[in-house]
Amino acid sequence: MNDNEMISLLFDRSESVISEIEKRYKKQCIRVARNILRNEQDAEECFNDALFKLWNTVPPKEPRSLFAYLSVITRNIALDRYKYLSADIRKETDLVFEEIENCIPSNDNFEENELAEIINEFLRDEESENRKIFLLRYYEATSLSEISKILSLPETSVKMRLSRMKKRLKKSLIKKGVYK
Repeated sequence: MNDNEMISLLFDRSESVISEIEKRYKKQCIRVARNILRNEQDAEECFNDALFKLWNTVPPKEPRSLFAYLSVITRNIALDRYKYLSADIRKETDLVFEEIENCIPSNDNFEENELAEIINEFLRDEESENRKIFLLRYYEATSLSEISKILSLPETSVKMRLSRMKKRLKKSLIKKGVYK
């Protein structure tokens, strides 16, 4: 069953589609949440909450990519839970956000969708391995050592690539007038 068929079943309010969505996307979505929360049980709860939110938002929303839509919901729920659980605790996720903070301007200067499109355009121009590194680090909040293991690269190489990509992204944002 493809995404369009599953979305159609969501529009028809067919509960059977939930188990199909779970089979197809649970593992990846839980990985996103686990990288943020560092806890398997919390990650699974985030995924279950995301399924509930998916059920309540489709319809009326009709996502182009069911996985992208569900993973963003899962990620946002995990980030909210992270903020709630760790107001005083510094974790890997804090480091990730601090790393990218100097590269991304505040929300006052642009529309969120505009920034997302510029970042997507930037990533399309990057080589495949760099895209993976960037997404693992700044979307999934994966640790540098874990990225190193996943991609079989030295950790210093991962750090250097991220540093160079952040500089290129900042230049791209400046060129597009989003960052001053």
